[in-house]
Amino acid sequence: VTMAAMVLGLLNSFVDFGPSALLIRQPVATQEYQDTAWTFSFLRGVLVAILLAMLSPWVADYFRDQRVLSVTLIFAINTVFANAFSIGLILFRKELNFAIGFYFDLASRLVVLAVTLGLAFWWRTYWAIVVGALVGNFFGLVVSYMIHPYRPRFSFAKWREYLKFSIVMVPLNAAFYVTTRIDTLVVGRISTAAALGVYNVAAELATMLTIDLMQQISRGLYPNFAKLLNDRPKMIEAYLNAVSALGTISIAFGLGLWAISHDFVRVVLGEKWVEAIPLLEWLAVGGALRGLDYALGTTILTVAGHERVSAVLMWIRLAIYTVAAILGGMWNGQMGVAIGMVIGAVTLIPIVVFSLMHCFNLRVFDFVRVLWRPFIAGLTMILVVHFLHLDSFAMPVLRLFIDAAIGGVTFILTQLGLWHFSGRPAGVESRVFDALISKFNVMRK
Repeated sequence: VTMAAMVLGLLNSFVDFGPSALLIRQPVATQEYQDTAWTFSFLRGVLVAILLAMLSPWVADYFRDQRVLSVTLIFAINTVFANAFSIGLILFRKELNFAIGFYFDLASRLVVLAVTLGLAFWWRTYWAIVVGALVGNFFGLVVSYMIHPYRPRFSFAKWREYLKFSIVMVPLNAAFYVTTRIDTLVVGRISTAAALGVYNVAAELATMLTIDLMQQISRGLYPNFAKLLNDRPKMIEAYLNAVSALGTISIAFGLGLWAISHDFVRVVLGEKWVEAIPLLEWLAVGGALRGLDYALGTTILTVAGHERVSAVLMWIRLAIYTVAAILGGMWNGQMGVAIGMVIGAVTLIPIVVFSLMHCFNLRVFDFVRVLWRPFIAGLTMILVVHFLHLDSFAMPVLRLFIDAAIGGVTFILTQLGLWHFSGRPAGVESRVFDALISKFNVMRK
């Protein structure tokens, strides 16, 4: 399933014309823009399905597993469902109505989870995951038209604008997807299916609350930045505040997962997955750094019209991570790949910062100002959790709970303390502090 999903994502990225991004960026999303966006999206799904079906024998040969063939064919049907969703979901985001999108995503995930778990207990095979994804996308397709009055019509009225936009966005999206999966692709080639499964589970856990979360939050930031395009100083201020908030989240969760990785794996996955612990440690650090990289430049460059710069940066990312993953794999197998991704992220972040400085007339100090506190808070959290870890407790669940609580409290108090002694500058800490004070006043009344 993992192998087929990687190929599907790769094909999707190579024909992602970016209709949602262009639609959100339009001051007025007319019916023509909406219909053209839906048409491009639907045709993309059909094209990917055809390519996936044609390439399925080659995919099975590449991964040396013929089971991939049948799974890939089912995924071809699934991608048609996924690309026929109502444009109304994009219009909700454009109107900053994120609540409906949140509940829609939540309901879809719960349906997938319920179907997958039910079939897993019944069938006890990987087909439960395949069918669960298919049912989830069909559910989302139906519900997307129930919650918004938009009804699709085939139209190419604005095809020139979408085509011009896609010339930059297609290579950008393709490079982005390959960049986020290059380590798994390399491990899938040099290792067995079992080793790939271990690596993929560790990678999913490490990126779930860093890179994946950054992507979800950035979906909400895009329309907010778009509304500030005509007020450059406010857009830059909003961007730096977003970097502060996203950087804090990525560093806290990434380094926090590294600090509790031993008991986390034993409690969440079980003793049979202990071999994934060293991988998870490196991938957690890499997830924090790669999440920070994503927070720094992916959204703001596209919104501000620097798609070409964003595309060039994405291909530089791909080159760095590809070289790092391949050399790491040659050196030390899947562990070497995980270490290589950390080295790649450390190499890449200064390049991204320099590009942003050039495009938006920023200084190094602007980035240091909003990121030094979460970095110190993260390192302090790791040290405190390490020294207060209770090996004498026989219950991993209890140790995990205590370490997570200690780490969370340490991170928050350290960051708020550094913010206080820095003169309480505006940023994520001031917003959190004001919210806590407001809650306290309400409770006291």
